[in-house]
Amino acid sequence: MKVRCSDASKLAYWLSHAASIAKKSTNPATEFIAIGANNSGMAVIGLNDISSYYRSVAADLIEVMTDGSVAVKAAKLIGAVKTYGKQAVTLEKKDNHLLLSSGRSRIRCDVMDTDDFPIPDQPTEKTIQLTVNLNSFKYGLVKVRGCMPQTDDVRTALNGIHLKIERGLMSFIATDGHKISCIKLPIDPELNPHLKAETQIAITIPKKIVNESLCNLQSESEEIVLSICDTSLAVTTGSLRLTAKLIDDNYPELSGVMPKTSLGSLIVHKKSFGQLLDRVSVSMSDVRVPRLGLDINPSGLITFEGGVGTDIVVTDEYTAAVAQPIVIENLADKLQTAFNYGYLKTVVSMIDTDQVLLSFGKTVVNNKEINQISVVVSPVSDGLNYYQFSLVIPMR
Repeated sequence: MKVRCSDASKLAYWLSHAASIAKKSTNPATEFIAIGANNSGMAVIGLNDISSYYRSVAADLIEVMTDGSVAVKAAKLIGAVKTYGKQAVTLEKKDNHLLLSSGRSRIRCDVMDTDDFPIPDQPTEKTIQLTVNLNSFKYGLVKVRGCMPQTDDVRTALNGIHLKIERGLMSFIATDGHKISCIKLPIDPELNPHLKAETQIAITIPKKIVNESLCNLQSESEEIVLSICDTSLAVTTGSLRLTAKLIDDNYPELSGVMPKTSLGSLIVHKKSFGQLLDRVSVSMSDVRVPRLGLDINPSGLITFEGGVGTDIVVTDEYTAAVAQPIVIENLADKLQTAFNYGYLKTVVSMIDTDQVLLSFGKTVVNNKEINQISVVVSPVSDGLNYYQFSLVIPMR
């Protein structure tokens, strides 16, 4: 095999997605990417234990000098190609290595027998296809992934982002059991005339795929095609096709934890409220229990105390605008609750509007109200074409 590319930066782009998932694992083949070339152009395949990339490059974009195939160490090849910038480069398979050359420069890369390179599995089940805007899809993932578990949760279903398609909306949901985030984006009916109103799809995409592949996805096209079946998701965009295994477990329903009794809501400015949470974060960086107490006055004044018991390390105040009157129960003069300040900071940071709505309500566990106060955080704007909220469960 011998191919020549007039611009190394383009070759680096074509190799990058496949190389990005070529990691060390129990299968040594996952450290390699396979490259094949013929008169139709060039194809690149990379895979790991749960996903695979396939990219096709048309013959008018790359010069195929000799047909053939090779499986080469991904990290070394992609790293070396990037160093050539926009110079012309050549890939040539020799007896026991791949030679990368440009001008008088030569680099040898390790190869493996292509017969030993595993062929990615292709779904055999019936698939449902959906065409969506690439940036919108990535936006939905990014705006909820902060609520995925930081480490693998014992509940397998939570270790990813739940994607639901129903009633013309694409919903992205993530939770670690302490905080929940959801954003609902409209599906363009002109791109999906075949999609029936009663169509319902629910899948859970593993967080490894979300973080390492989908959130960083780049393409020559503005659109992607999602091919969804019971066990896998295929994402096709431009010359690239990513296939990933899905989490096979039932994702919890939001209805079982969303507050049913409203206790009022306040509007805060994201920048100033975020700065307050930053101060709390710095002040409590060496405190073992990240508890931030809130005393909420009907006037909109919020008093903050960071710490536990008599060990209070930070106090602060914030005056918010009252959106809905604060409901006071049991003859008290204020609402009292407490949150992990890190969780509160995370969900506020995921809001893009200048103003943020804090809606307080009775905590719901397994569809039953308990005597604690949760907060739902959402954007404030009249011009949004999406619906977004995050729920933070209180600390005791």
